[in-house]
Amino acid sequence: MRKRRLPRRCARDFLWRTRSNFFSKSIGWKQFLSLMEQKEPTILRAYTTLCLSKSGTLHKNQILTSLKSAGLPVNEDNAAAMLRYLNADSEGSISYGHFCNFMLLLPSERLEDDPRNIWFEAATVVDVPPPVEISTGSVLESALAGGLASALSTSLMHPIDSMKTRVQASTLSFPDLISKLPQIGLRGSIPAIFGQFSSHGLRTGIFEASKLVLINVAPTLPEIQVQSMASFCSTVLGIAVRIPCEVLKQRLQAGIFNNVGEAIVGTMQWDGPKGFFRGTGATLCREVPFYVAGMCLYAEAKKAAQHVVNRELEPWETVAVGALSGGLAQL
Repeated sequence: MRKRRLPRRCARDFLWRTRSNFFSKSIGWKQFLSLMEQKEPTILRAYTTLCLSKSGTLHKNQILTSLKSAGLPVNEDNAAAMLRYLNADSEGSISYGHFCNFMLLLPSERLEDDPRNIWFEAATVVDVPPPVEISTGSVLESALAGGLASALSTSLMHPIDSMKTRVQASTLSFPDLISKLPQIGLRGSIPAIFGQFSSHGLRTGIFEASKLVLINVAPTLPEIQVQSMASFCSTVLGIAVRIPCEVLKQRLQAGIFNNVGEAIVGTMQWDGPKGFFRGTGATLCREVPFYVAGMCLYAEAKKAAQHVVNRELEPWETVAVGALSGGLAQL
């Protein structure tokens, strides 16, 4: 299907009509032969309507005659394109086998159309893809998946993050901090998990929506630029949501406050509303380059890996590529 530049819907229709059961993802020779027997009479009739040579084949002259009789543009370039499309042999001729291989892949309803129009259109007309619609469902799914993944990783790593913050803010020795881990391990976990869930969910959703908008607005824009611009916009907006939660988390981890409510009231009294956004500039300078570089590295590394293995990546391979890209971006 890909070699013929046929739409993916043709592949889905072909598999749907030939598979042995609803859950099957492949077809066997018996299913293919059954479909062949159904379609071949129609394909043979279509082939005989063309201007065939005495040997029952098609050369450039016969193709030009067929184009003329169908009222289609008649020129050498179109005839050559049609020969190339069906993989003409070394003598520049098309046999019934070439024609059948092409027609067999088409949906059944297309077989009733004029074969000259079908062949000409497939060989010479460049399909203009329709605008990519922004599916609210897919964006929400991406946002939820991104938020849950980040929240889970944050909850697992929070005790280590708390230890790091205490080491930076305390004069206690490392053994003393280890002994206090049960008391400080979960401090600040609520704002940390909520902040990561909301910010990364928002970032992932905006990233997917921004990509679709950019593809429609500027379809000629290189993919790496689309990735960079979408990542930049999504990261800036995501950080705006995360910063207040990050401030509360760090103050709870440092032991300045005992609970989330006290941290909110205390921050408001000490610094006012702007206190919740303390360190925004430094965070943006750190996070934006990291996420933009990370997303671009991930996209390019994934394409390179798929090119090497010549197939779609398995889930664990995708995770490995993502981990490698994140590590390189961190450098």
